[in-house]
Formats: sequence, C-alpha cells, structure tokens
Amino acid sequence: HQAHHDESKIKRSQSISMISISFTVTLTILTTMLVSIQTTNSLLRVAVLGSGIAGSTAARTLADRGVHVTVFEAGHGIGGRTSTRITRDHFQYQFDHGAQYISKPKTALFKDALDQWKDNGCVKEWSGNFCTAGRDPNLDVKVDEKKERWVGYPAMNSICRNLLDHENITVQLETRADARY
Repeated sequence: HQAHHDESKIKRSQSISMISISFTVTLTILTTMLVSIQTTNSLLRVAVLGSGIAGSTAARTLADRGVHVTVFEAGHGIGGRTSTRITRDHFQYQFDHGAQYISKPKTALFKDALDQWKDNGCVKEWSGNFCTAGRDPNLDVKVDEKKERWVGYPAMNSICRNLLDHENITVQLETRADARY
C-alpha cells in the first residue's frame, strides 16, 4: 500500500471542506513567503509541523524549490485528518478515521491540486451511495443524489504520502513540538 512513498525517508522518534480551506490558506501563505526564497537555495532548512494536507502541501511546495524540509508528525503515521488506520489483528482491516472523502472543489486552486492528485493516481472518484434514514425504522430509506466525491487511493492518506515523496523531504513520526517561552 505504500508504493508512492519511500519508507527509508520516514524516521520514528520517541519524543475536508476544512481540507480545502487549510489547503488554500497554506498555499496563500507559502506564495507570500516564497517571494523571498531563491529557487536554488539548497542551504535553507525548514521544519513543518504536521503531515496533513496543509503540512504536506507546504513541505512539497518548499521542497520543489530546493528547500530541505523536515516534517514533524505527532502521530504514528502520515496524514493528519486524512489518516488511515490498520487493525492490529490478523485481519488487518484498513479504515479512514478522519476525512472520508473530498467534495467537489470550491476554488480553482484546489481543483488544480485535485487534478494533479488524479494524474498522480493517489485519488479516485468515489462512487458509493449515501442514504438518509429517519428515526423510525419502519420508514423507507432514501438514497441521496449522486455528488462528486473523491477519496485517497489506496487509502485516504495516500494524498499526503504522495506529496511527501520528495528527495528534499524527511518525515519524523511520533514527534511532538514543544514550544517554550
């Protein structure tokens, strides 16, 4: 399931519409910051906190411009709110416990990112049905209308794995940031 990510780049340490909003805000801030970063500056090193959509996008945007980035993730795996978990029993069931899907993009910037993820094969259209049921179990269940929905493939965190798959990015898992004043 991890064909898009080089596991040697991950080190372990002991120490949705919301996706769209955080993605857009992150790119806006990065665009402002990158005006002062030269594209060949390989000496610059940046720490990014969190490996969700926003953190992964920030890391990839900087890495594409020659910046060496270390992503610090408090959790056991990559993805933030797009995390995928696998049960520890012999069945090893896989489930997404954050964002279940991505709706139709509301901004051109997010549509461009989604198109890139589709081209990279890390998202696919989700064709399942949503149903609405009332509290009365004797009433009919209504199948909701089809809407454009996308999911990470093969798991929701594949989007972040794809973004973090870059020679200038190192991921440090199970590491919390501790700010002291």
